[in-house]
Amino acid sequence: MLLVVWFGIIQGANATEQMDKQKVQSEIRYVGYECDRVDDVMPLADGNEMTVICDRVYKFHIKYERGGVSVEVIS
Repeated sequence: MLLVVWFGIIQGANATEQMDKQKVQSEIRYVGYECDRVDDVMPLADGNEMTVICDRVYKFHIKYERGGVSVEVIS
């Protein structure tokens, strides 16, 4: 029983992570930048900002504020 519950938790976490990556990818594309694949999402301490790596090359800083999103290219 414990194994089944643990497997369910892992599956739920993977689904949430995948959904977050899709959301971040759509926000980056919406402002006109290329992002074919999100490789890493690194939330920052306050929870309203994150660093995202796309296509193993591009790095973005995403900030959520006042109901909107700002996307800045880092490199």
